[in-house]
Amino acid sequence: AATSKVVQIVNATYATETTNSTTTYADTGLTATITPTSASNKVLVYVFQNGVAKTSSSVSSAVGIKLMRASTDILTFSNQSGYTASAVANNVGTVGCGYLDSPATTSATIYKTQFKQNIAASAAVVQEYNISSSIVLMEVTP
Repeated sequence: AATSKVVQIVNATYATETTNSTTTYADTGLTATITPTSASNKVLVYVFQNGVAKTSSSVSSAVGIKLMRASTDILTFSNQSGYTASAVANNVGTVGCGYLDSPATTSATIYKTQFKQNIAASAAVVQEYNISSSIVLMEVTP
């Protein structure tokens, strides 16, 4: 059987506390760009979204987080982080994912995360206290 090989690795971090008090997805600030060497290769994405928290203003508040390739939704890997069924704040910590993507291109390809608060007027937070989040992109042969 053929064995996949890692062609290149891109790593990026972002360490600025970011807040979103709306139910519309917004950038977390965590982003990385990779330029695949072959359109048939895949990109293995690992995300460590750190410092995830929700504020204490709503019983139903929780954090949603998703992975994007440019403006394309790839994967929602959290939609209820921090939910407590009460109006208390909750510091979740790390929410992460691994995803094998097939961008089918040799053009520069941007991966990023976005987040939202599930209930308007509460706040979702990432990189709380300026802790560093990270994203790793690995181009692999099929």
